[in-house]
Amino acid sequence: MARQSELTYKRTMRLAVQDIHDSFSLVSTAGARIEALTKALASAEQNFKLQRVDYQLNLVNNLDVLSAIQTLQDTRRTYNSAYYENRRYYWQLRAASGNIPQAE
Repeated sequence: MARQSELTYKRTMRLAVQDIHDSFSLVSTAGARIEALTKALASAEQNFKLQRVDYQLNLVNNLDVLSAIQTLQDTRRTYNSAYYENRRYYWQLRAASGNIPQAE
């Protein structure tokens, strides 16, 4: 019985460490994704502004502007989704590592 308890304890510890490593990897990957999406969002915003100016100068048609708006909205939606996914992974990492703030 003692041997079984010891093996169960060791397995639980290995799984806990693996869970922490997995959570850290998810947070790191999500952070890199946020950085890339931040740049993509800035690019989409700049593209929309330029398309709008070009439309006022009759250099592009309204479909080009609508396409830029659609791209901007899609990029914002993807960014927001990735941002909250990153927050979720962060809190999963804190929970896995036992670092949860106590309510006072």
